[in-house]
Amino acid sequence: MFGKDKKVTASGSVPTYIGKGMRIEGKIWGTRPIWIEGEVRGSVDCDSEVIIGESGK
Repeated sequence: MFGKDKKVTASGSVPTYIGKGMRIEGKIWGTRPIWIEGEVRGSVDCDSEVIIGESGK
């Protein structure tokens, strides 16, 4: 977790990360990029990029 390279988005910022094996239920809202490798059950409202990874749902 620490010391690994972090993904940088096209906007140049490090996104909020929802990791593989993690599930979030409800509404997610943010102004910075969100990178999803886990599962989100609900809505995602983001003023920036939303990245759905290979394992993201």
